Amino acid sequence: MVDYSPSCNVDPDFGPWYYELLRNNEDPTTTSSYTDFFARNGSLIVLGNEATGASAILQSRAAMLPADGSIQWNTVTTADGHCSTTYFQTLFTVAKAVNHRANLTPQGRSLLVYDGFSIEPSEDPCTY
Repeated sequence: MVDYSPSCNVDPDFGPWYYELLRNNEDPTTTSSYTDFFARNGSLIVLGNEATGASAILQSRAAMLPADGSIQWNTVTTADGHCSTTYFQTLFTVAKAVNHRANLTPQGRSLLVYDGFSIEPSEDPCTY
């Protein structure tokens, strides 16, 4: 989250909003507490695969993060049982409020597009 610390080009509300988004996204048992971040016609795009609307978003997430806990983000466990950290690059399109600032209220239905366009495993060991 260091890259998302408040600074001159980062809205101070982004850090807490992003933390809550990830916390709800990375728990495979959450439903509306995750999908309520998205606008009703919002989209989750992962490596070019697009899911639009709450039901499709939850189906897409379930395909990547089964509810049985057999996969946990943001790590990759190899066949020999070791794991490495995985790095993501994501673009967010968020609706603006009437004051022309991004609406960064958690579960505020402001996330129009979550576009995870790069996912790269590394040689770094897991830190969890």
